[in-house]
Amino acid sequence: MKKTTALFILFSVIVKLNAQFSERNAIYATGELGLGNYMELNLNLIYVFNEKYSIQAGCSTHGRVSKSQPSDYSSGLVGIFTLGLAQLHWDQMDNYQILIGRIYKGNENGTIRFNLECGLGYTVITEPTN
Repeated sequence: MKKTTALFILFSVIVKLNAQFSERNAIYATGELGLGNYMELNLNLIYVFNEKYSIQAGCSTHGRVSKSQPSDYSSGLVGIFTLGLAQLHWDQMDNYQILIGRIYKGNENGTIRFNLECGLGYTVITEPTN
């Protein structure tokens, strides 16, 4: 029940921002949450130029409870002060990316669009060890 409530609150506070400062250019931010083998948080800032090209800068973080945590691990006083949250060690991947893209219209009105992007990313992986 606690996990369900926490997820509901998290999903309800994520907001998509959309600011168009001219007819053919736009800048907006996106945020995403994902659940699976890892929990994911993804934040991006996207600039669309002339309704044809895009540039995106973003970061994402992925985390899961570490599978390499010793069975007799204790965080000591830190665990007491953090209400037990420090008892868990996390495998974490942080990804930073810059992408450029080309936008293709899926119909004449432009209500369906495909944004094909490619670019560079940098990933930092942190795993606790014994």
